[in-house]
Amino acid sequence: MKTPAKPPIALVTAADIAAVGGTWVDQGNQIKTEGFDFILLWVEFTQNDSTTNQIQVLSQHTLDGTEHVMETANDYQKTLGDADIDIVYPFELDDSIPFVQVQSVAAALGATTGTISIRYTLGNRS
Repeated sequence: MKTPAKPPIALVTAADIAAVGGTWVDQGNQIKTEGFDFILLWVEFTQNDSTTNQIQVLSQHTLDGTEHVMETANDYQKTLGDADIDIVYPFELDDSIPFVQVQSVAAALGATTGTISIRYTLGNRS
């Protein structure tokens, strides 16, 4: 995987991991990914009291479409865990997914909801 030279673009900053425990929520707007082979998500997560925290990337055929497609949960869902973490997650696009939507969830929010900041970079292998 060839890493892009451009700096990451901010998607969300210190957003709540979820509004209701167990419900996936959109993080930021859709990202136009047409023509790119991969997306890197630069995730900064502060757990606070939230538990079983995850993010996922859903592919979409149209801008602002309601149809979400996920290839397999193993490929497009990542567990953030139950501790503060700063990590980069790669997701394959193979120049075939026009838009993606990033979502997050926590099984339980606790007294103080966890927060997430996400930046992203799009790139090609060649």
